Amino acid sequence: MTRHEGSGAAPAARAATCWDPAKERRELLSEEDILRLVRRYCAEIYVVDPAVITPLTTFVDDLESDSMSVLELRAALGGHGLDIDPSDFTMEMTVGDVARLAHRSYLARQTAG
Repeated sequence: MTRHEGSGAAPAARAATCWDPAKERRELLSEEDILRLVRRYCAEIYVVDPAVITPLTTFVDDLESDSMSVLELRAALGGHGLDIDPSDFTMEMTVGDVARLAHRSYLARQTAG
């Protein structure tokens, strides 16, 4: 008996039933993944220790942000497909707010395309 005899299915049919399309799709970024990106870029842009940046860190009070640094953050996130509409961003937001906003925008783009 060859290794394919008695298996009940031809080799090609068995291979087809083992194919998993989810393995070929890229996994979606979670809100936690995006929060890590926002924290990392905030640490780089504002030159602070990433450990001090939490979801509750504010741009105005804690990071002393200005409009140029916000543009830099938006551009860095945009490089990952995380576009934030400037009209949605306010300086009173927290790092967690930005991560949620970016995640919501990201999911909308993923499900629309």
